[in-house]
Amino acid sequence: MQEHVIGKIRVLSCSAYDAQTLLKIVALHRAAMKKADKSLEGKSIKNSSWQKEDTGEVRLLKITPHRSMSLVRLEDAEFFVKHFHPSEFYKHVTQRFRGESNARVIGKTGLEFQQRGLHVPEVLGIVDEKGSSESFLIMRSIAAFPNLRQLLESISDLPEEQERRARKAAVLRALAKEWHRLHRAGIDYPESHARHIYVAGDLESFWRGEHGSIRFEWIDYDGSQFLPTPLPATKVCRDFFKLSNSYRQKKRWRRSVSHSDMMRFLYFYLQFSEEPKPADRRQLKSHAREIAMAALGWQPRIYTRMASPLRAKWRSVARAPKNK
Repeated sequence: MQEHVIGKIRVLSCSAYDAQTLLKIVALHRAAMKKADKSLEGKSIKNSSWQKEDTGEVRLLKITPHRSMSLVRLEDAEFFVKHFHPSEFYKHVTQRFRGESNARVIGKTGLEFQQRGLHVPEVLGIVDEKGSSESFLIMRSIAAFPNLRQLLESISDLPEEQERRARKAAVLRALAKEWHRLHRAGIDYPESHARHIYVAGDLESFWRGEHGSIRFEWIDYDGSQFLPTPLPATKVCRDFFKLSNSYRQKKRWRRSVSHSDMMRFLYFYLQFSEEPKPADRRQLKSHAREIAMAALGWQPRIYTRMASPLRAKWRSVARAPKNK
C-alpha cells in the first residue's frame, strides 16, 4: 500500500492503480452527484442509466443523507465507489474516537476478511481529506455477478425438476461450507442476507461438478467484528435466522427457497461442523431441526425431551414462550 498526499487530500492506493487514476474515479462520482435530483435522496436507484463524462462513465446506485454509492467505468474497467458525505457529527466522532475516516475503517475491515480466508470485493484505494469526515472507498465492482437471491431465483425458473434440485443442493452445500468457514474464523457478520452474498466465478464449470470454480463475495461488512475464537452459538443462530428471513419477505422469493431447502442447508452445515454428531442421517437431520427451532425461538414440548450431543450447546439459545 502506498499513500500520497496532495495538499489536504490523502490517497491510499491498495492496488496497482495510481493516485491519479483514483482521483479520476472520485471526480466522476462527484460530477454525477452534482447532476443528481434531490428527490432521489434516501432511495435505491433502480435501472438508472449510465452518464457519459469526459473521462469515463458513471451510474448512481443509491443516495442517502450520509453516503452515496455508484459504479464508475474508466478505461474498460468498472469500479464501485462508496462516498461518505461530510458531516459535523461524523467529523467529531472520527476525530474524537476513531482517529480515521469511515472509508479507512471499512477498508481495513475488508482486508481483515481477506486475511482470514474470506472473499470480499477487492479494496483498490481510499481517498479522504485531513480534518474532514468526507471520504471515498473505491473497490472492484462485482455487479456482473448475481447475488445469492438472484441465483436461487434463476434456478427455480428452470423447467426440469431434477436439474433444479441438483443445482440448488450444490449451491446450498457450497454456501454451508463457506458459512462454516466464516463462523470458524470468528467473524461476526451482522448483515446475513441473501442479497449481501454474491456468487462470483464460472457457474457453468460449477454445474459440471468443478466445485472450486465459484466463490462467495461478502458485501456490506461495515459493522463486522472479529473475535479471537469461533463464533458463539447465539450468533450462529442469529445468522441462520437472518438468512432464512431474507427469503420470506416477498411471495416471489418464497418459491425459490422452501423450508426444506433451509433444513437441507443446516444439514450440510452440520456435516462441516466439528461438533460431535451421530453417523445416522436421520438423527443428524433432527439436530438440524433443533438448531432451526433455537434460531426461530421455538420451544415445543418435544424439543425439551430431545437428547443429543448438541442439545447442551443450543439449549441456551432457545427462548421459552412468553406467558400471556
